[in-house]
Amino acid sequence: MFFEEFTNPIMPERREPEEEKVRYSDPELARTLDRVATRYPYYKKGAEGFMKYAQRAIKHSEETDSEHTAKLSNIAAEIEELKSVIAKLQQQQ
Repeated sequence: MFFEEFTNPIMPERREPEEEKVRYSDPELARTLDRVATRYPYYKKGAEGFMKYAQRAIKHSEETDSEHTAKLSNIAAEIEELKSVIAKLQQQQ
């Protein structure tokens, strides 16, 4: 026997066992998991890839929330400034 016969991954008995693909009744969930598998192919288990996807989504959500909070506080400051300008103009009349 040749060494290649023992190590060749193409031979069915030498392949890593593949996990059975789980079917989901929710098509949106199935699409999300397919997207996760494409985006994070180096995670061997689907659950790990999904956890990484969720981790990144939470991080981006928190970044967006802080940006929105800063923009809202700037808008609130501008509104208060405009109110004071309007009040001064009304007093002058």
